[in-house]
Amino acid sequence: MARKTRIQIANGEERDAIELDFEVQKEEWDEYKLLDGGRVRLKTSALKMFRVLDTQGKPDYTPDGDPLIVVRHNTQIVSTE
Repeated sequence: MARKTRIQIANGEERDAIELDFEVQKEEWDEYKLLDGGRVRLKTSALKMFRVLDTQGKPDYTPDGDPLIVVRHNTQIVSTE
């Protein structure tokens, strides 16, 4: 069931939004080799997703026509030497 809420978008504006239900299909680690020989691994995981609504309560879109969706996420970082 969709849950309507208020969120803050990137420009600092507060907007109405619908919290979206989702299930993780795949999460992978990105790995970077540092020039000093170390390695850094990163994985970003979505915590919550919101479909931003316009002033009439309908789904809003970016200037390019893409759905305006806000993702709250967490990035895990592991480094080795």
